[in-house]
Amino acid sequence: AIARLRDYFESTLCHGFPLIINAQHSPRLSNTSSISFKNVDARRLLAQLDERQIYASAGAACGHDAKGPSAVIQAMQVPDAYASGTIRVSLGLETTQAELEKFMETLAHLIKT
Repeated sequence: AIARLRDYFESTLCHGFPLIINAQHSPRLSNTSSISFKNVDARRLLAQLDERQIYASAGAACGHDAKGPSAVIQAMQVPDAYASGTIRVSLGLETTQAELEKFMETLAHLIKT
């Protein structure tokens, strides 16, 4: 069930922005999406989301605190224009489609401004 919700989120999100769903066709956790947005500063985006009480993470789960893309994102060969815009979104058992739609609307507003 949670993988279907993640897949819905990723497929819907793909229609709105220039982005890459990292490892989309590889074995991965069913509740996690790694998304790289083109020409977006992930740290700035996360701060703006945090102000709206929407929480996500930057880079890869086994990343580092240094500025710039993590070694994992680089090893995945995410293009430079996308690498600094990588966020990680985790879904919980109680995450709803309505919550994801609100998140996507907020992303659309923040990325386009």
